[in-house]
Amino acid sequence: MSKSKTAIFNCRVILGSLTFAAGKPVPIGGKNGLSENEAERLHREFGTPIKSSREQDLAADTNLKREVAELGQELVKAGIERAELERKLQAAEEANADLDERLVQAEADNGVLAARIAELEADSSAKS
Repeated sequence: MSKSKTAIFNCRVILGSLTFAAGKPVPIGGKNGLSENEAERLHREFGTPIKSSREQDLAADTNLKREVAELGQELVKAGIERAELERKLQAAEEANADLDERLVQAEADNGVLAARIAELEADSSAKS
């Protein structure tokens, strides 16, 4: 048993005693169907078929699922980037702490050197 070809139109189609509402499948070809030429003419005159609300809902659902998947991927990328930036921040904070320790030591060394210079200058001026 072969499946007959159908088309959907943006207009009501009357075939003999049968009436097909806009958006409903209409048989094409065969003994009781529209001819290919008539189907093309109806599409040309009345535009492309209207999608049913179910088809629109499915298309919207598919689009939403795609957008959610894309946002999920962006979220994963942002999480990876955040982890990398946090690692870099931790390394910078450790380097800063090391530099702070070295600065404190240098300041202490400068104090010792300044005291030694003052002592040597005092000895030098006492000898003169």
